[in-house]
Amino acid sequence: MTVAGISRDSLNVLERFRSALGLQFHLLYDEKGDVARSYRAATGHRNRRLTVTVAPDATITDVIEGFRAIDPDDAIQACAIPVRKT
Repeated sequence: MTVAGISRDSLNVLERFRSALGLQFHLLYDEKGDVARSYRAATGHRNRRLTVTVAPDATITDVIEGFRAIDPDDAIQACAIPVRKT
């Protein structure tokens, strides 16, 4: 599983945020808001907080909005891979 955060905040702000929280994943800078618009997260001058899980075939499997998007537990469950019995 690959995890990345995407934000329109400046690179400096993203690095401070990442350091302050001790995040172990990359934060990507969406300078022009292209990613936010493509996921319909752009709302004027601000973006909605979303957690989007995407399958390896690029299919969106789950969208979590608002304050629930801060806690990764729902997204981790959405990414759970069933264990095959041998």
